[in-house]
Amino acid sequence: MQKEEINAQDLFDKILDQIELYKIDNKVLYPYDLMEQLLELRDAEEEKYHQVLKHIPNELLAEVLTEMPGHLHDEAAEYLGSFKLAKIANEMDT
Repeated sequence: MQKEEINAQDLFDKILDQIELYKIDNKVLYPYDLMEQLLELRDAEEEKYHQVLKHIPNELLAEVLTEMPGHLHDEAAEYLGSFKLAKIANEMDT
């Protein structure tokens, strides 16, 4: 079990680093690749998955959500709340 926690922490840190590079340097971050990493993190440690969702910029999160399986849209919507979802929907419209 300890190994899973370490892997979850490493993955959590890696995803956050990628998001920061995306924000600061406008570094390319492919929504599908990020979605794959998020699903892996969700399987390993759901709380860290939720923490990461809050750090993803709205325009990128909109693209990531479109890549996610349908059943996770409702879960993400419930966790993120209506205000953030409205912002994400606005990004999807533009």
